[in-house]
Amino acid sequence: MNYRKISSEKWDSVVPAPRLGTWASLLLISVAAFVSYYKSLQAAFVFDDHEAVINNKDVTSLNVSLHDLFIHDFWGASITHVASHKSYRPLTILSFRILYYLSDYELNPFIFHLVNLILHVLVSCLTFQVYNLLFEMRCPKSSFCCALLFAIHPVHTESVVGIVGQAELLSALFALLSFIIFHYGCVNERSLLLNMSYSFATCIFSIVAMLCKEQGITIIGVIIVYDIVIVNKLTPSKIWELFGLFVKMLICNNFKNLPQLGNYFEFLNENWYKMKSLKSNLKCCSNGVNKIIIPSNYVPLINMVTRHLVMIVVTVLAIYIRWLLMGSTVPVFQEIDNPASFQDNLLNRVLNYNYIYLINLWILLCPEWLCFDWSMGCIPLIKSDDSKFDVRIILIILFWIFLFTLVHATYKSNGITQRSLILGLTSTFILFSPASNIFFKVGFVVAERVLYLPSMGYFLIIIVGLRKLATFEGMKKVLQYSFLLLVFVFFLRSWRRTEDWLTEKQLFESALPVCPWNAKVHYNLAKNSADSGFKKFAIKHYEEAIKLHPKYDLAMNNLANIYRDEGNLLAAEKLLIKALAIRPDFATAWMNLGIVYSSMGSYNDSEICYLEALKFRKKYPDCYYNLGNLYLELGRNIDALSAWRNATSLKPTHKIAWSNLIVMLDSMGRLDEALNESYNALSHLQNEPSIHFNLANVLGKLNEYEKSEQHFLIAIRLNSSVAAYHYNLGVLYHRWNKFCKAKYHYVEADKLDSSSKAKKQLNVLKKSGKIDRCFFEGVK
Repeated sequence: MNYRKISSEKWDSVVPAPRLGTWASLLLISVAAFVSYYKSLQAAFVFDDHEAVINNKDVTSLNVSLHDLFIHDFWGASITHVASHKSYRPLTILSFRILYYLSDYELNPFIFHLVNLILHVLVSCLTFQVYNLLFEMRCPKSSFCCALLFAIHPVHTESVVGIVGQAELLSALFALLSFIIFHYGCVNERSLLLNMSYSFATCIFSIVAMLCKEQGITIIGVIIVYDIVIVNKLTPSKIWELFGLFVKMLICNNFKNLPQLGNYFEFLNENWYKMKSLKSNLKCCSNGVNKIIIPSNYVPLINMVTRHLVMIVVTVLAIYIRWLLMGSTVPVFQEIDNPASFQDNLLNRVLNYNYIYLINLWILLCPEWLCFDWSMGCIPLIKSDDSKFDVRIILIILFWIFLFTLVHATYKSNGITQRSLILGLTSTFILFSPASNIFFKVGFVVAERVLYLPSMGYFLIIIVGLRKLATFEGMKKVLQYSFLLLVFVFFLRSWRRTEDWLTEKQLFESALPVCPWNAKVHYNLAKNSADSGFKKFAIKHYEEAIKLHPKYDLAMNNLANIYRDEGNLLAAEKLLIKALAIRPDFATAWMNLGIVYSSMGSYNDSEICYLEALKFRKKYPDCYYNLGNLYLELGRNIDALSAWRNATSLKPTHKIAWSNLIVMLDSMGRLDEALNESYNALSHLQNEPSIHFNLANVLGKLNEYEKSEQHFLIAIRLNSSVAAYHYNLGVLYHRWNKFCKAKYHYVEADKLDSSSKAKKQLNVLKKSGKIDRCFFEGVK
């Protein structure tokens, strides 16, 4: 019987978990993954979902071509724009767009959450297969434990429940598929051409993963390590010995036999225990001749090197093309996004980066501190030049002691333990590297979503450690119950954390205990409260956000809007001027300051502010709308029409601008233009009652009574609570000599608004005696 197989079975038998068949394992993993996040099906669109899906024209607009998806960033802006964060994920946006179409052009959160949940189940099942490959198909219990922890770990909640997390899920799916394709392409001896074909296919899937989320391409690094350590059994000690032989050959200055190093590969693999006798055959003679007796077949090494070259070349080319698509520029982030990256002192940056790594490790170990956003004071900066010593530096030292101990234990171990630890450590580092700030700055401090794929390596290390503890006498039974308890606790925590993501209010409130110093948490709480009508609560949290971050221009702008709505124009003006002093190109603040000045009667100052806003943001429909209102106030009707036309051309769904434009043309007697604009508006807003109402008024003046009646009735059907709709329809019927119907709608208008002119018109009808025989349900 094969010695290695027996050794593997014994190794796996120690793991404190039941031994299940493949299908039973997959079934349990699927159920665990689905049930842990089942409540996400009740969730709404929250946080970043609004910008990435709801407000993203690449998802919801039929006018955006598929080509545009590949030149825009994740948020729908041009990828080359200076303000773009360079998040290039066209396939994820394409997925959102397909789901939007499948939902009959409606943004149904249930469909999006269902797909996320299904993707997580699929990825969890694929992790079981990948763990099987990492354990060389001989440790089903270990593979099951790793995959089960992956399926239920609470740190994955953001990726699974947040709709924008679909980027992580799709990227992980294709990354794992590329890993599996690579494995089946190189496990057996094949022709060089076929070997290269499988390597190329692996690269294609990893590039697809990258087009879903940037870090997907890093799976190539994991695959290369897997090829060296698992497929070809080159452990660190073997590689070190081989390097020594290479150096000796160079010292002997004989390059003729250099290609024969390939022969060592197979020899070392099958006869490593004879290494000492092999080294004794290598002698540097005076005439420089090396006498080596080795096997002649070195195809495995050539195949491995070829695979790696193909993957590295294709990967580098893919990254370079992506760099060109970005406009060959790096993203520009603000200090509030990642304060540690803006530290001038190198030591301070290193200390803060390492503390962030420690936080990432901690939320994997103990996922109690979970927060939708970790920026803006959530993690106070460590500054080595402070007079007071920061105790967190000790934690960083302990963190590195732990890592070095783990690396040393890896080197000293052997067999499956060593190979598993190597894969666990390297895959965690490689997959996390894009978020590490090592190669480039990132736009966040801690982001739980980026741990989705890197956590695979972490779970591998955990199970190896669990297995090691189980070898101690009497520990196996204890660890079995402990593992069951851990699974149960993780399941409950994931279930509870999913509830936090059901609504924005719950999500933002859940962050306060974790990050009470995070100004963005208070900002989002305030914004959500203001949208819900709780303005006092909103003011409190906006003020707290500004207190925590005195340069928080967005909070100042929003707080100013509340003050303006409450009539406190001076306080609003002061805040907006302060926000503009911080960010002079803040177009929204310029527009809002213009609205404040217009409310004060300072029309010239108001116009200047609107024009400043348009200077910094040329395509700004809301600003054009407000500018049109200003011109209307000043009696500049032609300028008002021009401004509203700009607003509707930039935003065809701007219903108030359309209404103002149509009413203005109507009042100016330009009925044909009003009619054309009304039909144009309806092509974009088919179910907007105000547009049907305005069109009906125009048609009535053109004596198109039947068409006018039709649009009045549509407006009433869409919104029957507006008195003006009933009153104007009553006027139409009155003119049309349909007096009974006129009476009915006058009565309805009077019910809805007793101050309307409906009662007066009813009296006119009664005096005429033309409605004496009119009877309606409940009305005489």
